[in-house]
Amino acid sequence: MTSSSPPKPRDTVAALLRRRLREIKRSPEELAEAVEVPARYIDDLMSGSRRPPLPGRTDIYEKMTSFLRLGRNDVVA
Repeated sequence: MTSSSPPKPRDTVAALLRRRLREIKRSPEELAEAVEVPARYIDDLMSGSRRPPLPGRTDIYEKMTSFLRLGRNDVVA
């Protein structure tokens, strides 16, 4: 019998945004434009000073996951 490894902790939304933007070589400003929010909103999410949007905010998450090339449930906090 093999022991299973513990589940990998999910990134915080801030860490996920920073990592994906770096991986796809895009800026927070480009993400803000794609999501149709002020650049300050993305900056606040990435710094952790703003809580992520509620999971029901499909208008934001659909645009965000599309821009970041992620699955819908990859961004939900």
